[in-house]
Amino acid sequence: GDDYASFLKDITQFIRKYICSSKTQIVFIEDNCPIHNTINVENIINDLKIALLPIVQYSPSLNEVVEGYFGFIKAHNVRLSNETSQKSCKR
Repeated sequence: GDDYASFLKDITQFIRKYICSSKTQIVFIEDNCPIHNTINVENIINDLKIALLPIVQYSPSLNEVVEGYFGFIKAHNVRLSNETSQKSCKR
């Protein structure tokens, strides 16, 4: 649980610094792993003002949806970063 709490803190700081503002609501999708429900994790969630959306237990069909969504996001961001670096190289 401590490592997961540290991960949430680090990734939230990264997201708020490089992707969105501190006013943006951040929602993480997670499974129901026991380390996600420790006191330390709950405290970090409250301190960081983030939201967690747990998926239903034993729902492997949701994995395809989540992986497909993240694949789309990754491909979109890679394409945008390539476009941005190409534009900056032309200057």
